[in-house]
Formats: sequence, structure tokens, C-alpha cells
Amino acid sequence: MGRPIKQTFIGNTAATGQQIAATVWLPFDTQARTDGYFIQQKATSTYQAASVSNPGGVQPGLVTLVNGVPTGPAQANVSVIGYNSMVVEQAQVIFDHTVVTFLGNTYTWYPTGTTLTQPGTAIIRTA
Repeated sequence: MGRPIKQTFIGNTAATGQQIAATVWLPFDTQARTDGYFIQQKATSTYQAASVSNPGGVQPGLVTLVNGVPTGPAQANVSVIGYNSMVVEQAQVIFDHTVVTFLGNTYTWYPTGTTLTQPGTAIIRTA
């Protein structure tokens, strides 16, 4: 899997920090939620995830990264914006500080608020 994502980027996006923000459709939920976050990385594209709003006490569950908005249960997406790019891409694989998008681009990623200064870098939406 490569090196896992640092724990500082995993966790509830309602808490203070730079946790990766995701749109998630949890396994037992009825729709996608834009306030999702990862609890634990299981593989480079699979995560234990939850939602801040937690409607009706929906339990966290395993999700897999998809290209675009989740269209069914057990899916998630993470937005990636590359250096000097106006195109929002979707993460296919995330490990350590590397992200590979569904467009086939590989970037060194940084959290929201970072100023990118060189090609080959990207921002991943964080809390």
C-alpha cells in the first residue's frame, strides 16, 4: 500500500486540525453526505468513514474512493486541485503525501490553505 496517510489527516472534520474531508455514502445511509471524514485507512483507496451529521445514528462503514459524486452505498470521493489547474480531480489512491487521480495524474499533496509553488503538487480538501 505504500506508507499510510499520517494520522493528523485522519479524523473528525468537526475537530480542530487538517483532516481530509470527503463526500461519503455510508453503507447503511440513504444518501451521500458532504461532511464525511475518514476514521481509518484500510488500503490506498479504502477507508473506514463516518459523517459529521450522522443522521439517525448511521454507523461508520467501509467506503471505496470513486470518480465523481458517490452514487450508492460504500462509496466516497475526495477532491484534488493540482498546481495551476482549474480542474477539480478526484482521488483514486492516497498514501503518505502522494495522491493519484482518476485522470492518471500523480501529485505530492498538501492540505487546504497551502500555497502551491511548483508543478506536481496539489491540494486535497481538508477541514
